[in-house]
Amino acid sequence: LSGALSFSILKKLTRSVPEPRKAVLKKLIFEGELLDEAIVLCSKKGASFTGEEMVELHVHGSRAVISKVLSVLGGFDNVNPAKPGEFTRRALNNGCMNLLQVEGLSDLLESETESQKKQSLRLLSGALGVRVDNWKTRTIKALSLCEIMIDFSEEDVPDNTINQISRYLLELSKELKVELEGYRASEIVRSGYNVALIGRPNTGKSSLLNYLLGSERSIVSEVPGTTRDVIDVNLDLKGLKVNFSDTAGIRSSDDIVENIGISKALEKARLADIKVFLLNTNDKPEDFGIIINKQDLFFTAKSDVQVLHPYRKISVK
Repeated sequence: LSGALSFSILKKLTRSVPEPRKAVLKKLIFEGELLDEAIVLCSKKGASFTGEEMVELHVHGSRAVISKVLSVLGGFDNVNPAKPGEFTRRALNNGCMNLLQVEGLSDLLESETESQKKQSLRLLSGALGVRVDNWKTRTIKALSLCEIMIDFSEEDVPDNTINQISRYLLELSKELKVELEGYRASEIVRSGYNVALIGRPNTGKSSLLNYLLGSERSIVSEVPGTTRDVIDVNLDLKGLKVNFSDTAGIRSSDDIVENIGISKALEKARLADIKVFLLNTNDKPEDFGIIINKQDLFFTAKSDVQVLHPYRKISVK
């Protein structure tokens, strides 16, 4: 419970309000009926997550108990179920968190890998917010000095004013440039590396994806053109989120549905951070009509049965 009525509602259920920040075992009773025996925690206004009076009821986890307690709480006047993110919104409105910390909390709740967790905790700690406040302070100082130069004659303005403004702006420019350069890396950690598996039909793309996943997610068949849509799989590789895309084999085809799949494959290749090419003996990467980047990888497909000397070998077998 969060809000001005929290303590008064608790008093109606337990007849008393425990000492703040101290866990106490209490019987929850309403209209003579025992709802549950719960651990109760209270936080005073200004000393809680939301900045408001807060009460935590640690009840037993059965559906019957939870349903009954929620039903009773919802029966009090001016008490409503919290909407998603409402406690965080109240914390923001009451000055307990800033926008960057809110973003960090959201990322933390959605984190799937160790690197995502660490990054979101850095945001939640408020470290970036301190840097932003510092940038803001120096920007205001530079603007103030500019206004002084406009409002007063040259005789009344210290000689080093222009040098001060230049120093502030140069420092800010360097720091913001570093921050922006790190943004791409942070965004990749948050959303994951996008890796597209590219190749002709029947070069083992689906087998490779299944091997990496450790289960049969993609259909594997000797019939060329089995994969006609993009199959996306998210993996945690050494603490990093990697989004693998198994794509349709690229070739000339009269099949309308297969051609749609090939178009999707080309689009995935365009958006991927890394492309993994599985190549047949006579294939060249440039033959696919896809822009090649320095980080892309090239492998001899099914290297247990064919040899392609320029590239590293790969065989799911």
